[in-house]
Amino acid sequence: TAQATTITPSGGSWLSISQTSGTATPGTPGTLLINVNNAALPSGTYSGAIRVSSASTGESATVSVTLQVTLAGRMLLSQRGLSFTGVAGGNAVPGQNFGVLNVGRGVMNWTAQASTFTGGSWLSIAPASGTSTAGSFTPPLVDVNVNTAGMAAGQYAGQIVVSTADANNSPQIITVALTVLPVGSVPPPIVRPTGLIFIRQAGGSSPSSQTVRIQTAAPSAQTVAANAFPATGTGWLTSESLLPTAFTISSTDPKTVVVQPNINNLPPGEYFGVLTLAFPRDNSSQTVNVLFVVTPAGGAAVANDRAKTCNPSAALTVVSAMSGMAARRRPTRSRKRSAS
Repeated sequence: TAQATTITPSGGSWLSISQTSGTATPGTPGTLLINVNNAALPSGTYSGAIRVSSASTGESATVSVTLQVTLAGRMLLSQRGLSFTGVAGGNAVPGQNFGVLNVGRGVMNWTAQASTFTGGSWLSIAPASGTSTAGSFTPPLVDVNVNTAGMAAGQYAGQIVVSTADANNSPQIITVALTVLPVGSVPPPIVRPTGLIFIRQAGGSSPSSQTVRIQTAAPSAQTVAANAFPATGTGWLTSESLLPTAFTISSTDPKTVVVQPNINNLPPGEYFGVLTLAFPRDNSSQTVNVLFVVTPAGGAAVANDRAKTCNPSAALTVVSAMSGMAARRRPTRSRKRSAS
């Protein structure tokens, strides 16, 4: 006859066994089912043990148990930096936005907080929290606005911190730069949006096109040259993805560029590219970040099992002779925590 107990130095009572006592003989071993409950555990490595003691001989044996808990969510922001330009005493600066994607599994709940380093509280965001679901083709967007009222000409800096308890790569930070031009200055052309997000399943058709609008407050017309190239991956974003690639804008005649990436044979992953808009008259340019997320074929979002109790993950076999190694444990499959 043997008694069995569990030992968990950290993480609480995440380790349990099917029974605490039983009888075994050399010909008829006893079996204990080992259960792991990772519902309340943060990510990390947890060590535990199962101690089996013989009531007849007083001998005992200990089997070590290691649990690796990882978070299933992985956060991806569509942009890493935002730049705004306004004029002191001038009109309001058009807002921008960025997407919060979950390129892992399950559901990821996140919060966002804006702060400034100089110039007072000129930076704001909405919403300040949300939920991103893996496999979704419509990730949530966060609107970013700046208020230059009463600000003097100069350079100002801020940041947006996006945090989640459901991903290992949290937090993520977006830097924000604000330039306030002197009173009476003509601001540069306005390009919106400054970021595009495309999501498609591998092996499927290319995603629907999106548009970028370019307008100017300058008194005279100016030419624009558009080009595009991928920073990662090949062939999915080129100048052929744009229409048109050369045009003229004026204060009364804004233009729109159609962006159509080509999925080709891209494997699942995240691909980054850039649309550049060159303004030869003043030798300046602006960029639009392009993010293309290719999901696995048939890859629907994985259900979140964070709050579920793990099924038995190992079997412990005990025989009555306790001398030497009296307990053998079959290979354990560690259970992963799916938090998003």
